[in-house]
Amino acid sequence: MEKIYFRDPYRAMAVILDIEQRINGIKGQVDIISIQINGNCTPWYRGNTGEPAVNTVVRDLCKPGDTVFDVGGHIGSMTVAMSRSVGPRGQVFTFEASPRNIPQLQRNIVANSCFNSHLIHCAVYSNSEDIIQIRYSNASAADGIYLSSYSESIDVSTLSLDDFVDDTGQTPSFVKMDIEGAEYEALLGFKKTIERAHPSIVLEQFPSQIRCLTFMNEFGYRAVDVDTLEEITEEIFNSEKRTRNILYVHRESPPTPYHYEFFFHKYFEGSINIDPASSEILYHSEQIKICDGRHRIYMNYPFSWISSNDTVKIGVQAYGKDFTFYHGPKSALYQNHRYLIVNLPKAADLVIWIECLAKAVDTETVGITIDHVVSEIPFRNRRSIGDGLLPI
Repeated sequence: MEKIYFRDPYRAMAVILDIEQRINGIKGQVDIISIQINGNCTPWYRGNTGEPAVNTVVRDLCKPGDTVFDVGGHIGSMTVAMSRSVGPRGQVFTFEASPRNIPQLQRNIVANSCFNSHLIHCAVYSNSEDIIQIRYSNASAADGIYLSSYSESIDVSTLSLDDFVDDTGQTPSFVKMDIEGAEYEALLGFKKTIERAHPSIVLEQFPSQIRCLTFMNEFGYRAVDVDTLEEITEEIFNSEKRTRNILYVHRESPPTPYHYEFFFHKYFEGSINIDPASSEILYHSEQIKICDGRHRIYMNYPFSWISSNDTVKIGVQAYGKDFTFYHGPKSALYQNHRYLIVNLPKAADLVIWIECLAKAVDTETVGITIDHVVSEIPFRNRRSIGDGLLPI
């Protein structure tokens, strides 16, 4: 069967599933929705509760009709959120380098009816049409070109975003980029578009990646840690060694709340006690009566978590539903995920919960501080179709 491709430079990169491939891909599957749930990409009707801080920025800055890029699509959770936000007149271009993520990513795009989304299989880099090795990690989300320990590797073609923009005429207003340490090389290949169009960009940055911050500062961007909502300078970046999601907004682009300093007013202070003698694995805070608006929740984890590989889930309930959560080893949460951002369209009884998948050895206390976030420009009050559980 003849395949249809994008323009010539991307023949080897565009992902087109013909009818025979689709039949083979779903053969033996009773329900395509079960595929995507097992892949941890929440179906449209249940809302998207993962990566709360980045999800919030997507909903703030991706407007109906926008063209946006998801660089490092993994299995599509951010692609789905971006697709809902830009709506049927917008477009999402998702770039994914790891071959083993492509089938699941494609299925999730189709299963979630993201017909405004386009999948491109390539490694976004500083230049196009080279071949680099994608190294497989223990978890597919961490596949990348800079892994020091890996099980196997595979050759993948590269693509610079400037070349893609020049060839297709699609200039993004917003870019989310999470490509496991290759963000700086990708920015070098996006320099022309950054200088001309000033797109807003969210980068996941490891502690060693200060050159991304320096690069964006040179182009007139303001950097904001989306987990803490605080401005990031080179001094602050170097002072705390942790992985950050940093939003860059150009200082001369149309103003958003992220262009200005945020103010935080303490709303609540309390704690959750984890009792090793209890048979329970799920612990709740008291119900916290909280006003509408945007809130930043700080979780003060006990120091014993710093080296623990025990897995925990930490989340927030409001209006009787799970609003958002983090899931991972205690050490990862201790180092990188101390904050939760929630948005309440109306006053609510908030409950913060912790699920321990392994019993604590000693009694552990997790401190909780909730700040009400005030911005110079109001946050956009909007709801995306199919994202009923997402904060507004």
